[in-house]
Amino acid sequence: MHGEKIFLNILNKKNRNDIFENSSHAALSLHCVSFGSLNKEYTVRDSARPSLKFFFHFVPEKLRIFLMLSEILAGYSVAIKTLYIISTFMAIKIIITGGTIDSVYNPLNGKLNYSKGKSSVPEMLKQARCTLKVKTQALFMKDSLDISDDDREKILRACKNCTEDKIVITHGTDTMTETAKALGKSVKNKTIVLLGSMVPYSFGNSDALFNIGCALSAVQFLQHGVYISMNGKIFSCDNVKKDKSKGEFCSLKPLSRS
Repeated sequence: MHGEKIFLNILNKKNRNDIFENSSHAALSLHCVSFGSLNKEYTVRDSARPSLKFFFHFVPEKLRIFLMLSEILAGYSVAIKTLYIISTFMAIKIIITGGTIDSVYNPLNGKLNYSKGKSSVPEMLKQARCTLKVKTQALFMKDSLDISDDDREKILRACKNCTEDKIVITHGTDTMTETAKALGKSVKNKTIVLLGSMVPYSFGNSDALFNIGCALSAVQFLQHGVYISMNGKIFSCDNVKKDKSKGEFCSLKPLSRS
């Protein structure tokens, strides 16, 4: 059985890519060991300034090819991972939970319900000619009055587990503030914006398109935290309420102006 192994022992070296060039502080020990006839050892110390010439002279050809290919593939892998991370953080995650925004009118009973659990969010984005990179995830389709603590925990897990750091959540307006506050207590390293509508998207005079557009714009520029976007305004999760008498959202307390 024949073969070679190479071990690079680099001391006080910050950049391993400079092993064979411009190395004034590295101590390079190169050991070439075989299982057959080859049995050599070469050691180069500080003053020797190892170079590419040294590399090509002493390292066997097959081993040189292997090392160079390894470096190329390693660099390629890092580049792919970097591009993936960049593209992931540039994307916006839309989490769908139902609410008035996604409800439709049932002429048989005169009530609002959900059309076989199908969301209208993709249709909204298409109608708005949205060119942002978005990823949608439908968790459930519920009236917000029916959303339980277990459902909020499901929303929280979805926010924590997704790789995106910018998240938009469609939600019913009646308990939107409760969900926002629950998320605000646990999520600190992402920007989350919740939105809904007072009129279903399926109705002609809906505020759904306006609200989802505001939320998608806001999530790109707001600092990490949890917010509600309604009526053209942005509210922090700890300073917002729904005024049912007016059918709009407002601040619990006026924002201080310095």
